[in-house]
Amino acid sequence: MALIRTRYRKQSTLTYLATSLATVNQELGRLQSGSEAVSGSGSVVKGRRRRIRRELTDAEKAQVVERIRQLEAERTALFETIRQFDPELDPSGIGGFRGASA
Repeated sequence: MALIRTRYRKQSTLTYLATSLATVNQELGRLQSGSEAVSGSGSVVKGRRRRIRRELTDAEKAQVVERIRQLEAERTALFETIRQFDPELDPSGIGGFRGASA
């Protein structure tokens, strides 16, 4: 009975980690696809019925860059944790991540 409980706990933990990694990858992808805003071409602000372009302030750009840095660190930590649970599992395929594994 102990083996079954352990297997279920391990699977639950891996599911939680994979879900967390997918969430991080999605947010990171959104931020990186909008990275042209950080480089100065502006961001899109949704108006009532149309989109209005405006430039990001330096403070907003710094926040975006810092958030990307945080997400990359979190993704690296999740990669390592998943590898500790299951060394044969490749975390780079989780959540649509496209890039070199950390």
